[in-house]
Amino acid sequence: MPLQDFDGQTWVAFSDLCGTKAMYKESPDKAAEALDRFYNAVYELQRAQGEISALAVSDCAIFWLHDPTGYPGEASVAPRMLECLLTHVKTLHMRMVEEKYLVSTTVAYGHFRYQQRLEIPRLRKDMIVGGAYLDAYAANDKVREGTIVILKPADAPDAAQCAGRFSKMIKPYERSRNQREFFWWLDSPDRIQEAKQAVKQAADSRFRELLRTYGSPR
Repeated sequence: MPLQDFDGQTWVAFSDLCGTKAMYKESPDKAAEALDRFYNAVYELQRAQGEISALAVSDCAIFWLHDPTGYPGEASVAPRMLECLLTHVKTLHMRMVEEKYLVSTTVAYGHFRYQQRLEIPRLRKDMIVGGAYLDAYAANDKVREGTIVILKPADAPDAAQCAGRFSKMIKPYERSRNQREFFWWLDSPDRIQEAKQAVKQAADSRFRELLRTYGSPR
């Protein structure tokens, strides 16, 4: 079934398979296998539900709610849409971790437009524009691998107040005061501080290992 055209205000998620370029340099076959696992995860995710549209391109996937009319009432649209979208990308992250890969996701709120264009042999046109998509795309390479980060521009709803049942699992992102991190892999907000420390220790360990590698005798 072709994707529905969309033009409106919504939450948009941009998910990127981490380390694809490095895998390709090591082995094109390894990169191809990772991409295959990624595409399969997106496909299975989309097949299991009917509220969110997705477009997979190269090592990335873009997700958006394609029927905002199903969420009536201006005050309730953004919260319910965000909870739905976070559920979706959380499942993607979980499935890729099971496959031993990491995904980084940035989520933004704003105008989004998807439009199918004319298809001819050997050419398909799809137009994606809007501030929400551009914001999520631009911020993605600045977030830590494996995280789901929600951008907080001045005119966007506050993520912690819009995430429904996930509201207590969203805290300020330590790398930017204008972003929020969704602790998607935890089942209780009581474990967030512990998780922050564990992530920091993992990053420190990687840094120390790099120092040892670069500083080893030749």
